[in-house]
Amino acid sequence: MRIAGDNSFADREKGKAAIRAAIAAGYTHFDHADVYSDGNSESIFSEVLREESALRDQLIITSKCGILQSSNPDIAITKRYDFSREYILRRVDESLQRLGIDYLDLLLLHRPDYLMDPEDVASTFDTLMEQRKVRNFGVSNFRPSQLSLLQKYCSVPLLANQIEINIDNISALTDGTLDQCLEHGITPMAWCPLGGVAYPA
Repeated sequence: MRIAGDNSFADREKGKAAIRAAIAAGYTHFDHADVYSDGNSESIFSEVLREESALRDQLIITSKCGILQSSNPDIAITKRYDFSREYILRRVDESLQRLGIDYLDLLLLHRPDYLMDPEDVASTFDTLMEQRKVRNFGVSNFRPSQLSLLQKYCSVPLLANQIEINIDNISALTDGTLDQCLEHGITPMAWCPLGGVAYPA
């Protein structure tokens, strides 16, 4: 959820107005990521949460981690990922702090890290659950084989795979991704369902 714009006061106010309108319309699930607007989207969301103390328990709050952003402003697209225990734990703590909440309903690994140690990731998930910082786990943009590998080591089911699916991209229908979701009760979460993607999730 990119709602920070250029993070000016005016854009932040527009972002908060959009969140309030979504909640008033009945939206209950809000999807964040540590890299969206460098974390500013999460901090804007926290300002709305603080306006009504009972709101947190009415919402499902998701965030994602694992993408390493380049420190070079001339590099617009990152190809680096980090699923190490230290990195995941730190990024979850930072997201919780920005959001002003005690736990995430769902944590997703943002994009596959080809150097992932699935056993280490699964152990990290266990730690986050024991610390009551995350209630459920899933992935984003994972191929069926990648999800299956991670699930093999996890003590709890992976609940979701957030994937691009729209009229311009139907690969999830043909590569086994949706078949796997149906077979194992995994929720597919569509990003850019109307197409016209400007930024990858």
